[in-house]
Amino acid sequence: MKRKGFLFLISLVLVSCLMFAFAGCGKKNNKKEFNKGELKIGVLHIGLEGEETGYSAAHENGIKQMIKETGLKDSQVVRKWNVSDGDEAKITKTIVDLIENEGCKVIIGTSFGYQKPMAELAAKYKDVIFSHGTGYMHNETNMNNYFGRIYQARYLSGMIAGLKAKEIGNNKLGYVSAYGNSIAETVSGFNAFYLGAKSVNPDVTMDVSTIGSWFDPAKEKSSAEALLNAGAGIIGHHSDTISVCDAAKTAGKFSIGYNTDMNKVGKVGDSVLTSVIWHWGVYYTQLIKAVQNNDFKSIGQYYKGYKEGLIDITALSDKAPKNADKYLNLVKDLLKEGKWDVFSGKTLKFQDVDGNITVEQVAEDIKGRSKNGEALRTVIKAGESVADGVIQGSMDYIFDGITGGFDKK
Repeated sequence: MKRKGFLFLISLVLVSCLMFAFAGCGKKNNKKEFNKGELKIGVLHIGLEGEETGYSAAHENGIKQMIKETGLKDSQVVRKWNVSDGDEAKITKTIVDLIENEGCKVIIGTSFGYQKPMAELAAKYKDVIFSHGTGYMHNETNMNNYFGRIYQARYLSGMIAGLKAKEIGNNKLGYVSAYGNSIAETVSGFNAFYLGAKSVNPDVTMDVSTIGSWFDPAKEKSSAEALLNAGAGIIGHHSDTISVCDAAKTAGKFSIGYNTDMNKVGKVGDSVLTSVIWHWGVYYTQLIKAVQNNDFKSIGQYYKGYKEGLIDITALSDKAPKNADKYLNLVKDLLKEGKWDVFSGKTLKFQDVDGNITVEQVAEDIKGRSKNGEALRTVIKAGESVADGVIQGSMDYIFDGITGGFDKK
């Protein structure tokens, strides 16, 4: 009896274990996971297919890195090129096609103007993930925004421009911007560029020309030519193509590239002192791995910078100013360690004693204006950091020393 009772108890234990095991399996199967071979991703690009430089090329480089690091096949990514971010009907039609006909479960929109159609469709297609670059519209379930602290890289590149301006004896800088102070992304960019230049060359001034478009090669070039003809010796830009750098090369002057390493392009070469670049693969890899693990919500509203490897500047050209790397390394260390940021209310002051370069942080007010002709006022108080929400969304002031850049509101 004891043996039979013992065996009966053992049987009950085994049955109970099996029941829990099956229950556990059932719970796991309820978790929605994408197999690597099943997941399809749709990507909207504003630029043209085959471009090797510029905005869309930078995003495409990131997509390719993501494919490699997540184990997907290239055929699992459906690209849609030359999708204007000003044509909402076309954007909507393109996304619906990606979902309904291509079977995409993730939609990546790389340009600002894609966000409204994406937000509307995210509410309709709740089983699809929508990830939008540079904007602010999102929801709590299946749509987020992603961007980065590109102003940090613009500050670094501005330092190169300021040092080169001192070297060539021309302290007038130029800057072509897609938009002006009506969009925080653009105004924070050229403000940071100017602060970087001024930190190493207090005598610099800067003219900003806006073109009213993210992607317009002809306007980019004509605006650059106008700034160069007006006396700028070095020109930066926040626009999608290599046109600004091309104009500087033709004029026998210097430029700062954007999005991809424009120094490597033969027709402009080392007249491009450095380029402000994105490593979009850092984000895209994190996004798709999270989707594969049914953990999209862990991404949240993504906003990273130099510290995380999302942004940087490229290696300096042979025509870059002397000792530039020494200056840059001091600032990169501060950014990497989180000990300083561009809009922290502290400006950087450098000392160069026989090539021995040091830097200190000085809390001081920064003055600017939000309208052309408006009286200067303190826009950043000494020692007070600007909130991310302002940098990303509501910064509309232009620093003293910059002319142009004011959008009509």
